[in-house]
Formats: sequence, structure tokens, C-alpha cells
Amino acid sequence: MTQAHERTATLSQLVADEIRVAMTRRRMSGRELATKLNVSPSWVSYRLSGKQPIDLNDLLRIANALEVGVHELLPPPDIAAGAAETRANAH
Repeated sequence: MTQAHERTATLSQLVADEIRVAMTRRRMSGRELATKLNVSPSWVSYRLSGKQPIDLNDLLRIANALEVGVHELLPPPDIAAGAAETRANAH
């Protein structure tokens, strides 16, 4: 992830980046994640692409499917703070 992306991304987009990293580590495709979640592949795609924000319930379900803790899918605090500042300054 680039520093520019970190500064302009929403928290949901940063979480999607972390989910993709966890999927890569487990060699899991979006289709496989969708099967584990009992949702369509487009459900996964919409969330990972940013078309649909990832809510807390989604995050918990995804963490369970990936067999990781929710905290492992959150970006580092300094990067998350940058996303929060970007959103706060936009209003």
C-alpha cells in the first residue's frame, strides 16, 4: 500500500486491504471466502472493492471465516488515524 493511498483511503478501504492480506496468507480466493461466509462472490467483491463499506458485523464474520481475530484485520493505529483525519477534514 502506498503512503498516498493510506492518506486518502477510508477506514473501510484500509480494512479491506488487511482482509486481502489475510486471504493471501491463507491462499484463499474471494470465491472461497464467499463460500465460507455463505454469501455470493459479489458480496465479497463489493466490500473488498469499496463499493459497500465493511460494517462491524461483516468484519466479525470475515474474521471468523479467516480464522483470525478482528484486531488482525484492522490497520495499524497510525494508518487508521490518518484515515480518520482524512474523513474529519472532508466535512
